[in-house]
Amino acid sequence: MSDNVNRWYEEYMKKHIKVDSILSKPRAGWTTFRLGDSEYELSYLQDIPCLWLDAAIYGNRTGMPYVVLGDCEQGFMYCVVIGYNIHIFYEDRYQTSYIIDKDFAEIIMEDISRDLDAWAEWTCSCGRGREDDIPQIKKQLQSKMDTYRSISEERIRQYEEQIHHSNEISTKTEDDEEFIFEIDPEESF
Repeated sequence: MSDNVNRWYEEYMKKHIKVDSILSKPRAGWTTFRLGDSEYELSYLQDIPCLWLDAAIYGNRTGMPYVVLGDCEQGFMYCVVIGYNIHIFYEDRYQTSYIIDKDFAEIIMEDISRDLDAWAEWTCSCGRGREDDIPQIKKQLQSKMDTYRSISEERIRQYEEQIHHSNEISTKTEDDEEFIFEIDPEESF
């Protein structure tokens, strides 16, 4: 391969990253957003668990890209999620992009679930409740995560159904009898 192709491929592969966590446990009204070489300290001024889960649900329900944002108190970090492609902006300037190995929303939900009490307290500190509302807020967060997963399961079911139906050929005879031939995708012609 030419040097240009090699350089392009090396740069492209640097953008493929394995991700186990994106958000740190909230502490004193702050969480750290980490993805690849990008790191931002996000403040409690944005209700990250509720707003990010709502955005992910919207994206999953519509199949459209979605945006999550975090307030760094000196500016805003925007994360545009397009499938497994993540594009990060700070204020109005593009910063970087990554291709991740798992669904962004699933990673966020793992982070929230791991520290559910702390994230419920975070939501309270955003002005969305009082300390005695924490059990209810935890239920709301869990409900949002369940909604996301339920939509995902339905989308997978529909996709598998489409795949199944695309393996059938239908034909009608002169007598309007319909014959359906199932095509085995493993069989070659």
